[in-house]
Formats: sequence, structure tokens, C-alpha cells
Amino acid sequence: MTTRKIVLCDDDRMRVQRWKEQLEIIPAIAEDFEIRSLTPREFATAYEALEARQLMSRKGERHSERDGAEILDEAEIVIVDFDLTPHQPSELGDQSLSQLVGSFGDVFAYLTRCYTTAGFTVLINQTYFQSTFDLTMSEFVHSFADLNISDNDLVRSALWSGTKDTAGFRPWHWPRLLSAANTVREIKSTISLDGKIFETLGLSTETVLEVFDAEQLEPLGVALERNEVEELTFGQLTEASCVFGRRSLSEKMSDGQELQLAASAFSRWLEKVVLPAQNVYIDAPHLGERRPHLVKDQGWQSLPSFDSEVVLQALKVDEISEAVTPASRFFSRPVWFWPACPSAPFDLDLSGDQRDEDLVFCEDVSAFLPVEQAVEFRSSVAGPWTQRFVSREMAERTAASGNEMIVDYRPETRFF
Repeated sequence: MTTRKIVLCDDDRMRVQRWKEQLEIIPAIAEDFEIRSLTPREFATAYEALEARQLMSRKGERHSERDGAEILDEAEIVIVDFDLTPHQPSELGDQSLSQLVGSFGDVFAYLTRCYTTAGFTVLINQTYFQSTFDLTMSEFVHSFADLNISDNDLVRSALWSGTKDTAGFRPWHWPRLLSAANTVREIKSTISLDGKIFETLGLSTETVLEVFDAEQLEPLGVALERNEVEELTFGQLTEASCVFGRRSLSEKMSDGQELQLAASAFSRWLEKVVLPAQNVYIDAPHLGERRPHLVKDQGWQSLPSFDSEVVLQALKVDEISEAVTPASRFFSRPVWFWPACPSAPFDLDLSGDQRDEDLVFCEDVSAFLPVEQAVEFRSSVAGPWTQRFVSREMAERTAASGNEMIVDYRPETRFF
């Protein structure tokens, strides 16, 4: 069995070594992954090789299999810092130094996505330099990376495992990083470049035009016309007209490279644009919040889980059978087709049940809390469900306590 690899990339040798040491003590990582921290020179060599692959691709030539970037081809997860200008230029030769000066991790993430077979890319410290909850919930929608987090977040075990023991900082939009590459891999194994996107999702053109918000379709580069929606293929997701595709018309890729990029583009669109709105597909916590009659007694805190079996045990699954969707396998967590979810019966009496406390789902801690312990904010997600909640205790915390890290909430105007 091939060992799964996490590859750490930065111009700072001490930083990637610190990351490596902190990640190695997280049990779930130590059991299944080998962690490679590239030296600044190895990183510069890999970066140079990626640019060479891009140039050769534009010429229609095939790159060497051993060109310095093969460590990225082998990676399940690639983690790269945003600012790549070397802090200690003396560690690098002239060629490596010139490669990294003025370079940024988002370009590296783009090249990694287009020209390697890496599974998942994580970009560190772009915009945020400490743990931050984005109240717009849309800050990194168009990022070249699959996930954008701060240096502090990278070493949170809850990010990797998807579970936590307390109501600490763990934004619900984060994937379960240990298995994030599996989702993209599932998509890649299922789709074809000439396959139709909405047909694969099991949606008719009429349904698409009815349930999707216009903002959710715009990143795909299509006009809101019947024939364009109906004929949109996965191959078109790699085109420059799609915000998740190639950045230049001169980019030429093999079918294998295009399929890799199409799978990543499709996954990023679903996870960053479609699911946050909760208007087409809805996950378990938001379903429970809107339809509490579908949640079994004592099932509330099981809803924010990435484990399908755990979630299904907390829900009255017979009542949502019509909302089961073939699209579920393309998401990082269990989802249902929202328009098919049943409304509560008019004569339903919820008094005396688990709703004695008016629970709301808090996006920053991935947990249900009584409404008086939460703060409402207005996000920028598409569609009508823009009002969300965060933990009042977490949002009002102004200093670190013990080993806990400060979390910044911004822009604060979203609380008004």
C-alpha cells in the first residue's frame, strides 16, 4: 500500500519544520500519512519545474517524470505559504533565490492544480494571519487553492479529523482534511470531459433554472439560457471563462490534466459556491435548524458530522427519502436536495420535545447552541438564507485563555 503524503512548502525552513513537528503529534495524521517538509532549495526546484511544465504544455510537449516536481505528484495534500519571498536568502543559490523572490503561493497552488496529480491544496496566510472567521462566508470563493486558512489553523486537530471534544473554533465550511482528497478523487473517477454537469447531478434544466441563484451559475461562465445550462460539460469548467478553470487561453493540457482540473473546479464550485448558500443542497445541521421535526431526540449534536452513519442515526430518514440525491458523493459531507425536503405538518406540536431550548447552528464552532448564546450575522452567500449564527462566547473573546487561540471575526459590520 502506498503511503499517503503531506508536502509542506515555504521559503522558510524553520516554519515548515515547525509545521511538520506539530502535525506529527496529531494521532490521525501520524497513523496514515508521511509528512515531507521541503527545504527552500527543494521548494524552489519544484516551483521551477512547475513553470517548466506549464511552458512545455503550451508547446504541446510532454514533461519529464523526474523533473523536481514529482514530489507534488505523489502528494495527497500540498500545503504552501502565501508569501514566498525568502526570509533568509543566504540559504538559497542565485537560481533558487530568483525563483522565489516576489512569488506568491496562490500562483504555486494554481500550477499545482493544473500540472500535477496532487489531491488537495491548502494555502496558508493569504489575507488572514491568525485564526479568523470570515463573516461574509465568501472571502476565498475564487482562490486557486482548495482551502485557505491561517498558520494557527493548520495545526488544529479538528481541521484534520472533522471532530472536536469541545465547542472550540472549527468553522463548518472546513472539510475533514484527512479525507478531502478522497472527494476530489471520487469526482475524477466519475466524470468525463464531455459529460454534462447537471445531468450528472440528476437535475433537469427546468430545475436548475428554478432552484439555483443566478450568482451560483455565474462562476461557471454560462449565460442563464436554457440551451447553455443543458449542454454545459465538465470540460468547459477548465476553460478561461470559468473562474475555476485555466487562467489563460494559451494554456494547453492533456486530457488527463484537464480531467484533474475539471474535478477540482467542480469540487470547488460545489463546496465554495453552491453548498454555503444551503438553497439547492442542504447539509444536516442546516436541515435540522430549518426542519426540527426531522431530528430524533438527542440527535442535535450528531448533525455536524462528516460521517454519514452518525448523521443518519440522528435523523428521521424515512421522512427525507425523497430528498436523497445522487450528488451526495460529490460533497465533503452528507447533503440532501433542499426543494424535496418535507415541510413540518401544520398540526405538529413541538412543545416538550428537544426544542425546549431554541437551538441555532453556529457556523464558527460547528455546534448547536441556545439562541441566547449565539450572535446573528449577515453573510454574503447567494440566495435567501444569508442570516447565520456564531458563538457569542467565541465572538466576544478578546484575549487568549490558556492554550486557546484568539479568533478574529471580520468584517464586524456584519454583526450590525
